[in-house]
Amino acid sequence: VPAGGPSGPLTRLTGPLARAAAASRAARARARAAAAGKARRGRSRLTSALMLCGLVLLLASGLRLAAPALSSADAGAGRVLPPPTASAAPPATSAATAGPAPQPPPVVVTDPVRLKIPAIAVDAPVIGLGLDATGAIDVPKKWGDVGWYRPGPAPGAVGPAVLVGHYDSKRGAAVFYRLRSLLPGDQVTVVGASGASVTFAVDRTEKVSKNAFPTDRVYGPVTRPEIRLITCDGPFNDSTGHYADNLVVYGHVVAGTPAPAMPPAPAASSVPPAVPPTAPTPAPGSTAPATQPGTPTAGLSGASQPTEPSQPAPPDPAAQSAAPAAPVPAAATAAGQPTAAGQPAAAGQAAAGAEAAVASPEQPAGPGVPGASTQPAGPAQD
Repeated sequence: VPAGGPSGPLTRLTGPLARAAAASRAARARARAAAAGKARRGRSRLTSALMLCGLVLLLASGLRLAAPALSSADAGAGRVLPPPTASAAPPATSAATAGPAPQPPPVVVTDPVRLKIPAIAVDAPVIGLGLDATGAIDVPKKWGDVGWYRPGPAPGAVGPAVLVGHYDSKRGAAVFYRLRSLLPGDQVTVVGASGASVTFAVDRTEKVSKNAFPTDRVYGPVTRPEIRLITCDGPFNDSTGHYADNLVVYGHVVAGTPAPAMPPAPAASSVPPAVPPTAPTPAPGSTAPATQPGTPTAGLSGASQPTEPSQPAPPDPAAQSAAPAAPVPAAATAAGQPTAAGQPAAAGQAAAGAEAAVASPEQPAGPGVPGASTQPAGPAQD
């Protein structure tokens, strides 16, 4: 038997087969691993594409995944109300049936005391102002006040009513700090001391340079009641201590509320006031004191009750001749009224008192447009 026995050829055949089988298994394993890797990479690419599409959709729709809370400094520059929406137009009517719509009487606030702008949370006092030494509108002394240009039109009168306010101060925001956030349609209400109010709707805002201030466009004549809100804007000039620009808000009147009706004054009575009785003159030689009217009656408790006045005794000619004559008031003599004590006041004195008690109301300057002598010469300096 040769070395290795009969099993030698089988061993020589089995070795290559085993190696081939092992190589096949390894190849299949590598193929499965490659397929799994491709599947993982495909899923990863699909996931990335989906995430990219979602991010694009979020950015296109204007949504943010996280909105950080606003600080107090940032919140001061924004709006507190959403933008106004345009009201629906009224249905059209035929020319044959359409007539002029009744217009309510205009409400003019000649005594403005407060300015309210709900969109930017402004509710501030209003003071009257004039012109400064340079011919420009003066500015309020307090950062939280709004100044009304008193020589110009009153709010609600035909013409531009001008109100100015500070933008900021060394300590922070001032009354008109958020004025730039106003949008067309926002409402501005001016309230008077009498209770009357007039409301304006914002038309537009405009940023203008103080060096080229459009005086005619801002302060010039118009044919309806309008309003101008002015504050500072633009870069701050450290050398002058002022801003370089102005921000102007234009608006027109949309509504008005008149002052509440006062109750009518009671009508003056035509009956003359009662004349108190004079003290009776005692008879000559009489020692009994005369009873004074209004003296409490003995034996009554509580409120004093007046007694019936005694009838005066006949006058004594000797006593009348000895008594000095009472002085006669000059006003009563001039009016021809009686001079006895307890008579009504003279007609001339009553008329003079009534005339002095009526205060002359302050009238707005002009029909609504500042005149050449009162029109501001330039922008308001902050």
